[in-house]
Amino acid sequence: MRSPQKFLAAVFVTITLISCRTIKEPEYRGIDSFKISGIGIDTSMITLNLRYYNPNKYGLKLKEAEGDAYIDSLYLGHFSLDSLIKIPKSSDFTVPFLLKANMKNIYSNALSVFASKEFNIRLEGRCKVGKGAVFFPYAIHYEGKQALKLF
Repeated sequence: MRSPQKFLAAVFVTITLISCRTIKEPEYRGIDSFKISGIGIDTSMITLNLRYYNPNKYGLKLKEAEGDAYIDSLYLGHFSLDSLIKIPKSSDFTVPFLLKANMKNIYSNALSVFASKEFNIRLEGRCKVGKGAVFFPYAIHYEGKQALKLF
């Protein structure tokens, strides 16, 4: 026979798994800020604050995000997030990413990117999203147009 603690633990895990399957994907809203924190010949460090909207009726937590960024099919660099972000329910939130940019690709294509009023940005990666102390892997796939603004 099962003990009440094991039964309650099984019920908690089941409810958590079911509720996490219904997480709606956050909606990308744009770039809030862009700052070059270190310029190098081969690599530069760029901090980006990306703005999203949480359509869920409950708060979430985001941690350990990483992936690759592309501008107009051109590899821009690798982004990462190593801090915990608390995401409020049904509201906008900002995620600060550190992007390690490949300057060779930027230098060779800067004219074509800056000549247009907007460019296509694509993010591919992974993160962990959860509630409480339970986190699940979540894929990051975003592609869309971004207006060119000189910050």
